[in-house]
Amino acid sequence: MGAKINRIGRALTLSVGAFSFLASTPALAAKQPQQLARSSKWLMDYDKDACRLAAAFGADHDSVTVFFSRFEPGDSFFLDVAGERFNLGPVEPKVTVEFGPGYAPQAFTPTLGANGKTPMLLGLRLDLMGRSESTRTKEDPPPLTPDQEAAVTYVVIRSPGRTPARLELGSMRAPMRAMRACMDDLVRTWGLDPTVQASLSRRATPLRSPGEWLRSADYPGPMMFKGNQALVQFRLEVDELGAVTNCHIQGHTKPEGFADLTCKLIIKRAKFQPALDAAGKPAKSYYVNRVHWLIPD
Repeated sequence: MGAKINRIGRALTLSVGAFSFLASTPALAAKQPQQLARSSKWLMDYDKDACRLAAAFGADHDSVTVFFSRFEPGDSFFLDVAGERFNLGPVEPKVTVEFGPGYAPQAFTPTLGANGKTPMLLGLRLDLMGRSESTRTKEDPPPLTPDQEAAVTYVVIRSPGRTPARLELGSMRAPMRAMRACMDDLVRTWGLDPTVQASLSRRATPLRSPGEWLRSADYPGPMMFKGNQALVQFRLEVDELGAVTNCHIQGHTKPEGFADLTCKLIIKRAKFQPALDAAGKPAKSYYVNRVHWLIPD
């Protein structure tokens, strides 16, 4: 993530995967959305530890750029959007996202950031049906079919005090197919077989809550004094015994120091039940998540 964080929040949160999925907010549903046609081709960025799909919509002051970021195989992704309409000021906004046709709007409290000088909303995790991320202790929702992906043709983004934007995506069949191909290639670069990983009978599962891996006392004093906060996306390598053998930073906001500290502490404290292959035998695998470093009141 090259985006610069402007503000992440007020309360200290050192838990992992802390994006909350909220009910739809009626107050954001009043204005009719402005339709923005896609003004660029879909572009796929094969990052060293992520797959990012991006496209631009509209023009000039009304333009919006959308980024779909996937850090592991599956249907969910992080939806980041940049545009002047997302200059929402210092308040914590409630933003709704609605894929269509036919899927209910879902509300989020996003992280506010910037793509260069352009305001940006970060960290909206969902899939093309608007479903929230499933936790690793619950059964995953049924995977999306290519026909379901093809049927999604737009997304409406509503934010407080702004005209909603309806982004005309076009059929998402080909973009999502490209995303899956990118993820298979990425898993191979991790030294893993994507077919084996897709057929695991159990994922690598934390023995304790990931929220216990980081503590309030871990917050670096100089960072707190300066008011620095951060968001860090990471991937752990987990061996057949459930031990963490490595930690990779998949993306992070500035300043740099939080990324190295996150990996150092998680390698020290995280323990797992190992993944099991389709035959029930322990297998090497991975665990992906993200951390919010937020300054307390």
